[in-house]
Amino acid sequence: MARAKKPAGVRTNSGKKLNEQWHIGAAHALYHRDGTWFNVLEKFPGALCDPNGYVLFSSKSEYENAP
Repeated sequence: MARAKKPAGVRTNSGKKLNEQWHIGAAHALYHRDGTWFNVLEKFPGALCDPNGYVLFSSKSEYENAP
C-alpha cells in the first residue's frame, strides 16, 4: 500500500531534530522523508537523514566523493 504524502509545507521531521534525538553529533544535518533529495551540506561533520537512518560525513571531501 502506498504511503500517504503530507501536504506541501507540512514539516514531518527535520535534520536538526533528528541530530538531537539520534545523538548524531553533526554540525549540519538534513532530512528528506523519501531519502531521494537533499540540500547541500555546508558544515562538517554533516549528516543526511531519512526515516530509515542517516549517513554521517566527517569532511567535505568525504561528502563530495561519496558514491
